[in-house]
Amino acid sequence: MIFGSATTVISMFLIGPSPLFPFEKNLIVIAISLSILGVAAGALYIPTFQSCLDAVKEHGYDESFHTYGCVSGVFQSAFACGGFMGPTVGGFVVEKIGFAWTTTIIGAIHIMFLIVVFIFYGSSCSRRSVQRGH
Repeated sequence: MIFGSATTVISMFLIGPSPLFPFEKNLIVIAISLSILGVAAGALYIPTFQSCLDAVKEHGYDESFHTYGCVSGVFQSAFACGGFMGPTVGGFVVEKIGFAWTTTIIGAIHIMFLIVVFIFYGSSCSRRSVQRGH
């Protein structure tokens, strides 16, 4: 997830292009950035589903088709909700502040996500180390 989110930040800043950086719009850069964004999406979604399965198992649910089906249903429902809400809210934001700033905000959201992931990953690693007696 870290690779996917970091790659999303880079591609969002290039797609806009972000007003924070001295880039000009360039069709080739946008095309390459969209390709990178596709790879980043795969690097985000696949481990996220596995993390959902791992979290359910940690809470005592058994490994069965029923559990996988429930997790898959919730995951796909959340994905579909995002597929509706993203363009709806994104379109509104683009009208208000423009495309370049909207992609910059999306990149900033992913930076905040990365910070949260590092905080939780660090605390979970230290918790596991204490549980193992190291």
